[in-house]
Amino acid sequence: MQAMMAPLTPPPRGLALASKSSPWSVIWRMIGVVLLLFLIAQTMILSLLGIIEGDAALTILSLICSIPLLLVFFFARRPKLTHVVIATPDDGGTTQHMLPNSRALFTPIPTRFSHHLIKDSPPLEMPPTSTLWIVFSITVITAFLGLLPAMFSDNMFLLLLAVIVGVPAWLFGFSLPVHAWWAFSTRHFQLMTTKIEGENMLIAGMLSTFPALVINSLLFPLLLILIGIESMEPGSIGELLILSVSAPVGEEICKAVFVLSLYKMIDSPKRGFQIGFSVELG
Repeated sequence: MQAMMAPLTPPPRGLALASKSSPWSVIWRMIGVVLLLFLIAQTMILSLLGIIEGDAALTILSLICSIPLLLVFFFARRPKLTHVVIATPDDGGTTQHMLPNSRALFTPIPTRFSHHLIKDSPPLEMPPTSTLWIVFSITVITAFLGLLPAMFSDNMFLLLLAVIVGVPAWLFGFSLPVHAWWAFSTRHFQLMTTKIEGENMLIAGMLSTFPALVINSLLFPLLLILIGIESMEPGSIGELLILSVSAPVGEEICKAVFVLSLYKMIDSPKRGFQIGFSVELG
């Protein structure tokens, strides 16, 4: 018997553990992540606004409100590790291997023993693509019907109805196209996407909106003022430049940077296309 247990080694590339889960439970979890990121982004924007306007109370209050949101986000995103033991047939190996906690592994043939700690992130299981697009279409129609009365009336009940319908519709409307794309790429490109990879792509898409907002709302208007364009009113040349130059260029640059941040996930042109499209949808 080996005197010492074999050391931990990096897991084989592409190793993933399957686990039983509901496709819709994955989608609900992703929607929860989207909601958290949206709230965090809003508090960050408010804190930045407080700094710009010299409102210390707004900045401090926004940062305080962001702390519990960040704690929940990091807690939900904490890695779940699984200890994987692999015995590979090897003529130069042995049939007895030490395991932790005074245990031993016996194999009928000589094997080479290795064990790894891997992030427990099973492959994503998505509903059929057609189902996701049907749900997305129903969401859009429901949102339109819920918001339509509020567009023609200031009735408080109708405004409340618009909020009740609009917020869930926004969450579904944001997430479902991404999930439909993952379902399509899994079935047609044979790309296995794990839960962690999916969350990383979704988070990258959401986070890319924050610097884009800073560029469109702060940096580009300041640049326009420096070159003598001070009016940002509706119909002005300033607004036109923001909409036609800053918004598309700034947002796409930010998305490209966040796609680049996921370079370790890109192992093929198909994967790169999947990641880029996912972040763009985000």
